[in-house]
Amino acid sequence: MATTDVTTDTAPFADLAIPNMGVSGDFTMRVGNLVALGYDTTESWRLDKYPIFDETYRDPLNHKILAHYIFREIGYESFEQFRFALGRKMSEIMPYYNQLYSSTQLKFDPMSTINLASVSNNDSTAESSAKSQNEETASSTTDSSGNVHERQRTVSSDTPDAVLSNTGDYASQVGDVDNTRDTTEHVAASSSSSGTQQSDFTHQQQTGKGDTTTTGYSGLSGSALLMQYRQTLLNIDMMIINDCAELFMGLADSGDNMSPVGYGGFSLW
Repeated sequence: MATTDVTTDTAPFADLAIPNMGVSGDFTMRVGNLVALGYDTTESWRLDKYPIFDETYRDPLNHKILAHYIFREIGYESFEQFRFALGRKMSEIMPYYNQLYSSTQLKFDPMSTINLASVSNNDSTAESSAKSQNEETASSTTDSSGNVHERQRTVSSDTPDAVLSNTGDYASQVGDVDNTRDTTEHVAASSSSSGTQQSDFTHQQQTGKGDTTTTGYSGLSGSALLMQYRQTLLNIDMMIINDCAELFMGLADSGDNMSPVGYGGFSLW
């Protein structure tokens, strides 16, 4: 029985080799025996071509598949048929599972039903300049006119022989003054003023930014949210492993010889 002595870097399935369980199973070949015979690389099982969401996860996933079926016999007459069917199966199912893997990488809070974010940006610019001129002229004219009538009498009485009035009064001398004069006044005034106001050019710019985030849960209790989250958890690796079960014999091989003739017609006892 041939074995290979290589490191796990180039032979990721070397630790799955089972060299002491006989060359063959009851019907075909065991996975552990095939690894011991030298089929311990990704390429030898045709597990290097199917699409995968992260290339670094290829070897861990392949190792899980073979480790799960390590004691199973392959479900085909020859290993060449089996590894072709295994590679084909993985190519068929992985596009769907890659989406499931990608969904598990989404970051979110399962205990939050509200996540509102408000972002505001304010950027305003104001420019202004002003110039004003004021000119004012005022004038006024005042005209006035009047009439003055003056009457004056001077009386001296030594021997009253002059009649003062029809009343029969007499005086030595009588002097009467009767003047009338007209007055006219004209006053004119004017004033003027002018002014200019000018303000320099002004420039103002305002910039503002605000962020508001509201998180939490509403409508459901925390325990209900936790139960819903648990129902969404998936073991995607096991889903892939179970999908590959049809490629293997249904019973695990214990290594005990159940018939005198094994795989390929070799006598087992």
